[in-house]
Amino acid sequence: MKRLFVLFPALFLSLSMLFAAPIERVDAEDIALGDAGVKRDDVRFIWSDLDRDDGRLVYDVEFFFDGTEYDYEIDAEDGRILSLDRDAERYDKRFFDDKDGFLSRDGALEIALLDAGLGRKDISREKIELERDDGFVSYEIEFRSNEGRSFEYVVGAADGRVYKAEWERRLLRQDRNAPSLSFGEAEKIALSVVPGADPSDLRIHEDRDDGRRTFEASILSDGMVYDFELDAVTGEIRSYSKEIW
Repeated sequence: MKRLFVLFPALFLSLSMLFAAPIERVDAEDIALGDAGVKRDDVRFIWSDLDRDDGRLVYDVEFFFDGTEYDYEIDAEDGRILSLDRDAERYDKRFFDDKDGFLSRDGALEIALLDAGLGRKDISREKIELERDDGFVSYEIEFRSNEGRSFEYVVGAADGRVYKAEWERRLLRQDRNAPSLSFGEAEKIALSVVPGADPSDLRIHEDRDDGRRTFEASILSDGMVYDFELDAVTGEIRSYSKEIW
């Protein structure tokens, strides 16, 4: 009987550890801020999210201070710092409002246009909306270029980073009797879309889209995933997207 009473506390302790509630989100943020040696009021933006990594509950905490982006991974059970990454911010400070530190609407559009290689005179019918999703603030931007491409962008309101970019163009009718590009030709075109990409990063296959012969290509390079569709006859890029992976 005495051995049974000894087992119960051990069993209770194991169960309590198994079902332990995670620390609060604000506690994880305070741990990250404390480690960086900055005050909450001094950072321009802070975002956190509860996630699961290899079966472990973690908080991903991100904030910006003095020209640097901080990314922390905090153990949600005991508050230990599991990883830290610091990067210089990748934005032009001219696009930001000094009052609240967030990207302006015009600034968000300028960043999207710079990424697309276009100017304001090259586009029409722009639409810009500020979105908030679980603490993440971004601009969703749509516009059409004068030469017939439709663009969609997601730009972070705090850091000016392009989180997602897509465009698509309407093409002329395809000549069914024309020969298709070879795989080698298609691979060469695909790799030229992402400067510095290695051939081992490329996945490509031939396909059909609405009866049109295409090559579907995907490249994972430098933390971004690129997906695009090539016209299998002309080699022209029909659609393109990139997103942080």
